[in-house]
Amino acid sequence: SLVNGGKDISFLTEFINKLKNKKHIAAMNQIIADLRTKNPDVRFVLMEIDGADGVYFSINNTVYLNKKIFKNEKKAMTVIGHEISHALTQADIIRYVTNRSEPTYREKLSAAAFDKNTPLHIQSLINVYLHSANHLGFEKHIGKIVTGANLSEAPKVSTGEYAFINLEE
Repeated sequence: SLVNGGKDISFLTEFINKLKNKKHIAAMNQIIADLRTKNPDVRFVLMEIDGADGVYFSINNTVYLNKKIFKNEKKAMTVIGHEISHALTQADIIRYVTNRSEPTYREKLSAAAFDKNTPLHIQSLINVYLHSANHLGFEKHIGKIVTGANLSEAPKVSTGEYAFINLEE
C-alpha cells in the first residue's frame, strides 16, 4: 500500500543544506516558496521505487522519491522539480477539469478548454496535452483510470503512454 506519513516541506530545506550549486539552491528556495503558497500540505517519502525516479500521487498529496536519485545533485533536482510541478498544478487541474460534471474525462477536457472560467494556464495545458496525444498516437490512453493501491500497480505501459492517461501526468 502507499506509504503514509512522510516528511513535510522541511525535507526540502534539509536537501538544500546539502547542495553545492548556488543555482540549485536558489531554485529550491523558489520551489519551497511556491509550495508554501500553493500546496503547503504536500508530503515527501523517500523509498526504493522499481522503474521510476519519482512519482506524485494526488490521492494523498505525496511525492515519492527514489533514494537513488540523491547520488547525483542534478538528477535529484530534476526529479524533485518534475514531481513538484505535478503537486503545484494539481489543485487547478482538479478544480477546473477533474471535478467537472461531464461523464467522461475527454468531455471534461473539452468543456474546460472552452470554459471562460478556466484559467489560461490550464486551457493551454489542455490544448498542448490533446494536441500531443493526437500527434503521438496516444489518444487511446486519455482518461484511463489509474487506481493503484501501491506503486507496483502502476500501469504496465511505456512512459510516453503513461504520460497521457490524464492531464495531471
